[in-house]
Parts: sequence; C-alpha cells; structure tokens
Amino acid sequence: MRRFFPSWAAAALLLLGYLVAPEESEPDPEEAVQLQFINFNFDTVWVTWNASQYPGTNLTFSYKFRGGAARSKCQNYTLDQGYASGCVLEVEPDEDGARDVILELSLCNKTSALLKRSVWISDYLKPKSPEDLNFLWQQEAVTVTCSNLSYKGLLYEVQYRSDFDFKWESTEQKTCSVTVENLDADKCYYFRARVKTMESRYGSETYPSDWSEVTHWQGGERKGTQQQ
Repeated sequence: MRRFFPSWAAAALLLLGYLVAPEESEPDPEEAVQLQFINFNFDTVWVTWNASQYPGTNLTFSYKFRGGAARSKCQNYTLDQGYASGCVLEVEPDEDGARDVILELSLCNKTSALLKRSVWISDYLKPKSPEDLNFLWQQEAVTVTCSNLSYKGLLYEVQYRSDFDFKWESTEQKTCSVTVENLDADKCYYFRARVKTMESRYGSETYPSDWSEVTHWQGGERKGTQQQ
C-alpha cells in the first residue's frame, strides 16, 4: 500500500529546520582588515590596510608612539580609488632618543573601533639604500665601501656579473666594506649593492633596501651607471 506523508508534517519539519538553522555571523573586524607595515630606515612608517569588508568607506586611523606625544589622528593619508587606504607617519623617538619604538594604533569606522594593535616598528624595517659607493681596485679583486648606517644588525650585500653571466653573484659583510675576488681584469663587470637585516635581530618580516644604481666597470675604469 502506498503511504502518504501529511502536508502538516512537512510544514512542521520546515519550520523546525528554520528555527534551529545557525545564523550567519558578522565578520570579525580583526580578520576583516589586513594591515601592512613598512618602517623606512626608522624615519617614517607607512601603514596600509585592506578593508574589503568596508567598501566605499573612509576609515579613521589614530596612533601614538609609546613614550612620545599624545595620541594623534593621521595627517597624511594615502588613497586608493579615492578612499583612505594607508597612513604615513613620522617616527617620534622616545625620551632617550631611541627610534626603535612601539607604535600603538587603532582603526575606526566612524565611532566604532575595528581593531587596535601595538607593534615594534623594527619588526618591519626597510633600511636605506647604500649611497656614494667607492671602488678600490686591485689586480683581480675590488673592495666596495660606503658609509655604514647608524644601527646594527645589518648585512651589506654587493652583487656583480660580467657581460657573459646570466645571473648575479653575491657577497656580503656586516659592514659596508665588501671585497669581491677572482675577477678577470679584461672583462666588463656590473655592480649593485643593497642593505639587508639579520633575521636573528629583526625577525622575518623586514624588507631589504632598494638596490643602488648599477655601475659598469672594466679594468678598474668606470664606464657608466644604470638606474634599477
């Protein structure tokens, strides 16, 4: 015999399912906004945010450097499609003059705080590019020197290649006095330099400096420069 399912029972099951179905939760503001930090040589800090959950909204950024002045609102926003997407801050040293300070920040949507964060700016350091490189040539070697930056925990990297090389070779030192050996005096060589942080001192989220300009040498004679 064929069995029939009463209509009232089907309606009851649908209603029960509606009552027990979990509600969709609102996104966690801390997860909805991703922050990126770049500390340029302990001079300025650039904080950017990706607020995809809040399209068409100008979020408000406020901050203070621990040990410095009172909390301030951002005075130098960067824009993306007409809306605030970042803030550039001048680093304020602490009372002892140290520039490796803690940045305390908050990001708000009108009066609602989306997130608050405290970070050491050194964790996101990008050193200044080496400048005024000097080349001291010997027979089959050259020593590249420049002024050391004012803080420690850095590696000064020199890369070089000849006209016949497809890849750059690299050598580095803890001070800006780097010797490259086993060069052929008859070949043309290209050199460039940058500064990197030591992970043991600053962690893994830092950035290398931009490369210096590329200089072109042959037989100890400078042939020209190229911008990166």
